[in-house]
Amino acid sequence: MILLRKILFYSAIILLCFTSCVKQQEFSNTPTLTLKSISQFKDSANKDSLLLVYLDYTDGDGDLGLTESDTQSPFGLYDKTRYNLIVEVYMFDSLGNPTKMVNPLGGGGFDYFGDTIHYSQRIKNLTPEGNIKAISGTIDITILYLKFLFTGLKPDKVYFTFQLYDRNLNKSELVKTPIIYLNF
Repeated sequence: MILLRKILFYSAIILLCFTSCVKQQEFSNTPTLTLKSISQFKDSANKDSLLLVYLDYTDGDGDLGLTESDTQSPFGLYDKTRYNLIVEVYMFDSLGNPTKMVNPLGGGGFDYFGDTIHYSQRIKNLTPEGNIKAISGTIDITILYLKFLFTGLKPDKVYFTFQLYDRNLNKSELVKTPIIYLNF
């Protein structure tokens, strides 16, 4: 019986030592965003049709994402942070200078971006349950090139930029894809 108690006692001590040595991951409270990978896909006519973008993120206090009820300022219709993942596309002019893609048909300027073609998104609330709020993961974004074609634009090369905002309006560094060559 004494041997069993000693075994249980030392087992508890060892278990306690192992669990206290597990270090929680620490991230900055400002979100980080890094480009993990991109994959381009063609349609049955061998024309470029969509791009999949994978972005890794971290956030120390876990205040990433919005709920459906987050519709007032600073997340309102006319606010830049209505979308918490800002995705913009740039094409190149005849001199080779990058410029934000603008819808030549006009967009009515119904939100912050106006006539600019963008793929910005409202990422859902990612805050974890419990006491530990630090989070990391991957966001995947599907970019359909149809948006270009509906406007009559057929750029031969583009790049995309991404920036992530948390609910405290801390923003990640701007992430940029390499130049993507297109065949429409």
